[in-house]
Amino acid sequence: MLPNAKKAKSLLMLFSLSAGLFTSFPSKSVEAASSNLTLTSGSKLLQDSFEWAKNRALGMDVTTDNIQAVRESIGCMQAGGCEDPRVKDKYAVKPLIPAYWGSYTNREAFCDRDIAHQSAAGHLLNMDEQTFSMLRTFAKGANNNPANPYWPKWSYDFMGDPYYMDSDWRELPVPFEIVQKAYEQYLWTGDTKWINDPELLTYYENIHTNFMNLQDEDHNGVADETKQLATYWEDVNLKLFEAGDSIGSQYQALVSYAKILEARGDMANAAVYEQKAAALRNYFEANWYSDADGRYIRAFHYDANHNKVGLTSWGHENSIFMPLKLITDQGPKTAEYLNFIHQSVVQQPLGIEATTYLPELFYMHGENDKAWQWHVNVMNSRNTYPEVSFMIVSNTINGLMGVRPDAPNHTVYTVPRLVNDVPWVQADHVRIGGNDLTVRHDGNNKTTLKNNAGESMTWEAQFYGNYNELIVNGNRVPASHKDLNGKAISYVSVPVQSGSEAIVKVPGVISNFSDYVSDLNWVSATTDSGVVQKDKNYGGNLIKLNGKTYTKGISAHAKSQVVYNLNGQYQSFTAEVGIDDDVQDQGPSTVVFQVYGDGVKLFDSGVMTPTSPTQLVNVSVANVNELKLVATDGGDGINSDHADWADAKLIYPWHYVSDGYPISTTVGYRTVADDKSVDQHPLKLQGTTYGKGLGTHANSEIVYELNGQYKRFTSIVGVDDEVGPYGTVVFQVFVDGVKQYDSGLMVGGGSPGKVDVDLSGASQLKLVVTDGGDNMTNDHADWAEVKLYR
Repeated sequence: MLPNAKKAKSLLMLFSLSAGLFTSFPSKSVEAASSNLTLTSGSKLLQDSFEWAKNRALGMDVTTDNIQAVRESIGCMQAGGCEDPRVKDKYAVKPLIPAYWGSYTNREAFCDRDIAHQSAAGHLLNMDEQTFSMLRTFAKGANNNPANPYWPKWSYDFMGDPYYMDSDWRELPVPFEIVQKAYEQYLWTGDTKWINDPELLTYYENIHTNFMNLQDEDHNGVADETKQLATYWEDVNLKLFEAGDSIGSQYQALVSYAKILEARGDMANAAVYEQKAAALRNYFEANWYSDADGRYIRAFHYDANHNKVGLTSWGHENSIFMPLKLITDQGPKTAEYLNFIHQSVVQQPLGIEATTYLPELFYMHGENDKAWQWHVNVMNSRNTYPEVSFMIVSNTINGLMGVRPDAPNHTVYTVPRLVNDVPWVQADHVRIGGNDLTVRHDGNNKTTLKNNAGESMTWEAQFYGNYNELIVNGNRVPASHKDLNGKAISYVSVPVQSGSEAIVKVPGVISNFSDYVSDLNWVSATTDSGVVQKDKNYGGNLIKLNGKTYTKGISAHAKSQVVYNLNGQYQSFTAEVGIDDDVQDQGPSTVVFQVYGDGVKLFDSGVMTPTSPTQLVNVSVANVNELKLVATDGGDGINSDHADWADAKLIYPWHYVSDGYPISTTVGYRTVADDKSVDQHPLKLQGTTYGKGLGTHANSEIVYELNGQYKRFTSIVGVDDEVGPYGTVVFQVFVDGVKQYDSGLMVGGGSPGKVDVDLSGASQLKLVVTDGGDNMTNDHADWAEVKLYR
């Protein structure tokens, strides 16, 4: 319990007795939540925000009778105050049920929409009993609701009674969402009460039978609503009949109920509901897309003549939930609709509750840059609404890290969805069933999973893209292939015993490292109107050239000049340039784009107009120190000269070898470690720490395929400081079987050596460490800052 909870409980009982209101408080088997879930990352924003969110969400657990302590944890600054006047008198006579906050912080209540969305984080933060208590309360209330048959109450107070002010409110998606979220809790926990509890089972069946009999006025199989809201978008000015968030939620409820029946062994009825789900999705695809507008219909309403009319305009949750619930085509229509959603929210920002759905939406569709943009938006808000903290937790673990559970089958799925701002991320103590897991992604091409405790797990390690093989613990293994929400993935299934760790990597050529210029600090930025924009056009909307939308880039108004200091570290600069689509109907506009490197013109677009094709810039900036991006007015004044440098990137000429994938490794002790010493410490040579490299131990060989693509290999080598003055090794580099470098004998504490080897036309690189001719004791060898140059 929270501090002083037990004392508070005794005082409440004493008060009840003295007032003649004796109440028998049932003993609780649930303690206030605590969690050892931790997150570390190369992004300080992500790491700090996750810690804030975790602590705030845990502070909203009301599984204690000291409600004042909970109020204080969420920001109450008034001594003995901040209580909800509608329920405060009940605290003296009724115990609190297991629950956590799920409404505005001035309402001591939880709402079904909020808890449905917060439930995944509730599990991750060790609040399973609280989640079960609340979802079962909603189900039980719906099973016996004479005022609104089969509808769950919208809200309850922390004593488990319908909340004073809005318990009979109706928003159609939520009855279906409860079914989906309850099934997801079964996947997280493996606890069969989620599929066997009588109240829940009755609720699941009622929603698809008795409830639908009342909520399908036109008998087309789609739930509708005429009394209150058919949608989560609380715009009461437009009365919707059917809405995208409702039909999407109905589809997922059918899918989930089929899975529940299957888990219970009722295969015949499971097949029936699978067919119902498929039929609803087919109906949606046939009737909820406008060929004329080239867009999904987000809702239907009746006009003044009682004609059923479809709406393709921006619809907040109506729009968001269709791809979120995977009822759309998972193909080109969905891709275009995701762009429509993103652009609409940029132009018309949402309230914070609706915004928390956006990272979840874009991550599940592999739109990592868009997802991260909204993830950052939510993290930076530090909004006090409870959903914010819970969703930062789940959008990180489920979304960014792509962790998906199947506890009943002792299986976990992962797919990395990192961006440039997050080079690596690690989550410790992720709970799936009875297992405690550590999951780490290094970029989007390497994942490590450790089974800290629990039964053996099957790990399906997934990566976006088509690969014939994946590298599992250093060995090449044939990859399997499938689609994940419309995106191709390659995967392998790996058994991971309790206490053991597995590493899976993507094979093949190492990807170019690049920096978006909008993520860098410029030396100077000038423009004749307004300011230079990062990742937005001049008007503050999404960058758009000839119908194509971009999430990254810089935009300015002619005449403009943006200067970057490159320090000679990049190989090339690329961008797509043109006049933004937002000036198509605003009169004449002409711009000339120019790129200068150390004062020398590297690119000139010539005069471009709003109808000019987008031009690709791809120029060498090797050894360039100063990059200057210029947009002139084309000689006719600056009217409407909105110049976009879309998807503007600086490309490095080299790649870290530790981000690549050897075809074979042998080592005399432990395993070759990426970016760490063989003892898993930071690489350190004569007092200098290196963030990248290979840690190994004599005698070892590490072999890479080059395929003639590289020109040069460099490294700093020596015996790691972790062994002090001990250890004797020799470093050798072989290129196509011929020795091209030999360090001679190196000892612990000695000066590091520098390797620089020509690789022109080479097919294979072999890195060798020998024991120096004595023995391999303390021979901890580091290949630090190991780079391949093109």
